[in-house]
Amino acid sequence: MAEPERFHFIDSLRGLAALAVVLSHLFSIRSLPGLSALPPWTAPLGVMHDGFAAVALFFVLSGFVLTHGLVSRPGFRLDETWAPFLLSRVIRIWGPFAAALVLSVFAQRWIYTSWPAWISGGSISKLWDVPASAADFARQLFLVRPTLSEAQRLIPQDWTLTVELNLSFCIPFLVLIARETLGGFWFLCFSLVFLLRVHGFLADFAMGIMLALHGAKLRFKDPGATAAAALAGFLLLSARAWQGELPASLQLPERWLWYVMGTGAALLLAALLSSPSARRALERPAFRRLGHISYS
Repeated sequence: MAEPERFHFIDSLRGLAALAVVLSHLFSIRSLPGLSALPPWTAPLGVMHDGFAAVALFFVLSGFVLTHGLVSRPGFRLDETWAPFLLSRVIRIWGPFAAALVLSVFAQRWIYTSWPAWISGGSISKLWDVPASAADFARQLFLVRPTLSEAQRLIPQDWTLTVELNLSFCIPFLVLIARETLGGFWFLCFSLVFLLRVHGFLADFAMGIMLALHGAKLRFKDPGATAAAALAGFLLLSARAWQGELPASLQLPERWLWYVMGTGAALLLAALLSSPSARRALERPAFRRLGHISYS
């Protein structure tokens, strides 16, 4: 069976998003202002070290890549695909996470004493201060979101993996619904996200699913429209970075800010799918290598 087409520029996007997460934590632990120290008009550039924007991009890319991998294989059927798909996601996500968690226990118990003085802010400054109990370790190992303090968490950033794995269970069903009835798909997603508030990040995955299924129809034909979509996507994705320049009365609530950033990520991806030259630029070896090592 032929392997699905691989979008190498998406590897590069993942690498750049991972770099933004690393920079975000670096600025956090050193209590550095980052680009916020620059003039207000440069605020959108703060997306370069905005870990939250990077996470929104990760979720949209996950919806796109996972859907493309499913529908690109001939004879896609839910009853034959669901179990192997979920097994591959568990191996992909939970396996490396479990190994990192075990290493964290080892480091906390036999290496860690205290963090150096230059680590002055963020969750990392409190990391491993409280030894994790066996029950706490088990809850984190199986990605059950316990009510633990930052000092008790072995890997504080595991929440993104929890979202990724939970929503992976839904992808085959959502893809099947989207292929049968587009209106039913959006009604279901709207109900789950906005009415029932089951999972807000489902909106990001849903936009990625749509781009994978209907990308050819949604691509921009005119270069000007592609450039406008890319600019709009960048500005929306960087909403967290620039909304701090607005009066408090105009700032978005946290929940809606995530929706805005997810929409920006989807627009940016649609623009890249419409621009071969932009994709070629992202497929250069340096960017691709960054993507290949980002998960590790």
